[in-house]
Amino acid sequence: MKIDYTIRLKNFIFIALGVAIYAFGFVNFNMANHIAEGGMAGLTLVFHALFGINPTYTGYLFNLPLLLFGIYFFGRKMMVYTIYGTTLMYFFVLYLSKIPSFILIYSMII
Repeated sequence: MKIDYTIRLKNFIFIALGVAIYAFGFVNFNMANHIAEGGMAGLTLVFHALFGINPTYTGYLFNLPLLLFGIYFFGRKMMVYTIYGTTLMYFFVLYLSKIPSFILIYSMII
């Protein structure tokens, strides 16, 4: 069986859609109610609650060593989607945290 390593546009679109949904829940449920989840996302929420640091900045800072570790062990081709998803996630978190949540939820109802 041959392994296909080509990068496909469809994968990028689905990653962006999934990350946007996750970031919406992260900002409007976890950040709004001060609920920390597990993993790096939870750690960023803890730093946000304790020190007031935006989760976008701490997310990039905490994930950078893990991404470099992954590039070293899994190769550059395997990490393209991971770096894209991580970067896009914290971009959406930064963008969605600037919009009041009642506007987003009200626009979804209508």
